[in-house]
Amino acid sequence: MGGDYVAVACDGCKIVSSYSDIEFRSAGMTDTPDPFRNGQLNLFHVFLECDDKDCQFLSGVFAPKPSRVTLADVRIELGDWTVSGVHCACGLTAVSPKAASLRQHELESSDNNLA
Repeated sequence: MGGDYVAVACDGCKIVSSYSDIEFRSAGMTDTPDPFRNGQLNLFHVFLECDDKDCQFLSGVFAPKPSRVTLADVRIELGDWTVSGVHCACGLTAVSPKAASLRQHELESSDNNLA
């Protein structure tokens, strides 16, 4: 694909899409106060299955959620997610979340950003 990309799951429509570093930064989100540090949002991460079930690469997706949403809540909604336009590092399409890999990202005071 070339360049750096981040995959994000929309809380409303449940569509997982990839964004280039330029698209992400131009959205203006990086200039706002950090909603993860002030307790407004929780950040979840899950790896995606590649179209090639034997693929050894792992592509992941971030899912920002309101602070009331728990890991159990996200695990339940994974079946409703639609992966759209996200590719594995091998070049094939990422097709679905691997529920067993779902984690809540815990921010530490030394974290400066999500990268």
